Amino acid sequence: MKKNEVHIGNLIRQKVNQSSLTVTEFARLINKTRENVYDIFKRSSIDTALLLQISKVLDYNFFKHFKEKEKFPEDSEFSDLYAYYDIFN
Repeated sequence: MKKNEVHIGNLIRQKVNQSSLTVTEFARLINKTRENVYDIFKRSSIDTALLLQISKVLDYNFFKHFKEKEKFPEDSEFSDLYAYYDIFN
């Protein structure tokens, strides 16, 4: 992993630990098993739909740790992500 690269699993683990949720509760809220959650903690990359769900559950914008948002046309399939992104900024 490069020096400035984000290890998303570590960030998620830290936020879960800082929250009032147990791993079991967190797993239930994201519709995963405890085993899946521990697997997520090991990941250096993650599906964006899952990261969005995790961001909502933990009320934390994990996307801010990555490159600034790209500009997509307002009518693109990504345009509704702007509203979510802007909630945290």
